[in-house]
Parts: sequence; C-alpha cells; structure tokens
Amino acid sequence: WRGQGKKVVLSFGGAGMGGSWPGDSNNCWDYCFGKEGKVSTQLVSIVQKQNLDGIDLDYEYCYDTEGTQSGMCTAKDTSLFPTKASFDTAAQNFLTGITSNLRQKMDALGDNYELTHAPMDSDLDPTSMYYQILKDQNENLNYLMPQFYNGYIKVVSDGFTGTGAGAYSAESVYSNLAIDLFPNRPDKVVFGFCVNGCGGTGSNANGLQAVSVLQQVKEFDQGQYSCNGGAFFWVASADASGSWSDPVAAELALTAGCLDGTTPPTPSPQTTTPNPTTSIAPRPTRPSTSQPTDSPPTTTTSPSSSVIPQPTRPNTSQPTDSPPM
Repeated sequence: WRGQGKKVVLSFGGAGMGGSWPGDSNNCWDYCFGKEGKVSTQLVSIVQKQNLDGIDLDYEYCYDTEGTQSGMCTAKDTSLFPTKASFDTAAQNFLTGITSNLRQKMDALGDNYELTHAPMDSDLDPTSMYYQILKDQNENLNYLMPQFYNGYIKVVSDGFTGTGAGAYSAESVYSNLAIDLFPNRPDKVVFGFCVNGCGGTGSNANGLQAVSVLQQVKEFDQGQYSCNGGAFFWVASADASGSWSDPVAAELALTAGCLDGTTPPTPSPQTTTPNPTTSIAPRPTRPSTSQPTDSPPTTTTSPSSSVIPQPTRPNTSQPTDSPPM
C-alpha cells in the first residue's frame, strides 16, 4: 500500500467495546482502565508485527458519569468502580495515558507513525472532559477524525452551517476543532462521513452529497478552511466500486498539497456565512435514536485509506480513528 502513497493504521475500540448510548451492555473498556502501559505496549507490538503505519483510538464509552453522562454506561463493572467518581477518574486517566504512551512508544520506533482519535460528535462540546483531554494532548495527535454521523449533526439535510434536522451545525463543532483544539490548524481535522449503516440516525451520505459538504467547508468564511484535513468514511465495504471515494478524492485533489504550497487552493467564492465562534450550542438532549451508527470507523478509512491529503506532522519532541482503512 505504501507504494501507492497510502497508509494503514490499526483501529482500537469501537461500539463493541462499550458505548455511551442507552441500552448498551458492553463494558470492555473497564478492563483497560489503569493498564495504559500494558495496553499501549500490546498495540504498538501489533503495529510492528503487521508493519502498520499507526493507531486510531475509537473511544465511544463514558468518561463523565457524574456530570453530562449521568445515567449512561450502566453496564460498567461496579466491583471495579463502586462510585461514579472512581469510574470517571479511571476513564479520564486512561484517555490521557493511552494517548501519551502510544505517542512515546511509536516515536521510539521512528518518525512516521500516526496517532489519532475518532470521537463521536456528541463528545465534542468544548466543555466535555474528552474534548479537554484531546486539547491537552493535541501535540501528540497527527490529526483528529470526528464522526459527524451519530444523529446530533445531519450534514446531508442541514449542510455544513445549518441546523434544523440536527441539534447543532457541523460548522460549530468543526470550527472549535480547527481553531481551538488545534489552534488555527484545519488541516488536522478529518471530516467523518457514513456511507451506509447509519440510516437509524439519518446520517448516510453518498459520494455527491459528501462532495457538496466538503465544498461548503472549503468555501466557509472566504476560504478559512480551504486547506483542511480531508475526509474519512464508515464503512469501506460499502465503497467496493469506488462510487463514494472516487468523487470525494477528486474534490480533495483540488487542494492537495496546500500545506507545502505545491498546489495552492483555488480561491473560494465569498460567502455571507457568519464568522465561526469558538463555542457550540449547549449539549442537546440525546436524540431518540436507538444508538449511534453500527460503529465508527474501525477497519475502514483512515487517513491512510481515507481520501485525505496527508498533513505534515509537527516536529515535536514527544511521542498522538479512525482513521481506519
């Protein structure tokens, strides 16, 4: 795959490991908490043995049951975590520790290993603990792959800036990531789409619909995000013919190389869209869908297999979905 200019990253996590939506009975993450060193060593070992290019952490479980996630993740092992506070502390320490451990251990192997997270849109309110952890760890991440397809945001119906079908706009989340979490680095935000399997949340997007959204991203606020991180999608098996990835790749190719100046982006038409803010609407009530999607980008597109222009990794001294390929 490298001969074709692609990368393949290992995705760890997903809906089957435990989810924060009502009725989920999985709690596999509980048995990873407190074992960040061991888990990270095992993951890096897999990357080495399989000759892969990095790791995507796909965490969809709870981390704040004392606060915004009260009443969720009821399957957690209370023999390990008898109180909400003990569970939340363990989960938050895990998210921080696994990220920093993986970065350090992959950096010890060489300079070209990638680390990312693929958080659900519902976890990306700037006040959430997960958002704050990702912000604190931003120099350990090569990019972020937010899932814009779990029912809170509906880009096919509302477009990039609109609301109505969704609880809030994709732009409000995207702008926080591109301006605040990664200060003025939209090239580190990889827009997540669902090709198939997200009908329950009304979030399926075909190739032409995804192209339309990506064009809106580029044109927003006179081209503020024209040089962005591209796109990933769930799930690869739904794109066997390339009907999704071919038009999306063609659209992204128009601004490929914008970071190093080899292919300057075409000036975007001026729009009247208001400037983005650095905060999004208060966390809405969880929509009445059964649960997120079948599961996030695990074995699907990652910046490797996804059609994204690869951003250059910052030259940091430390060691971070999905996305998946």
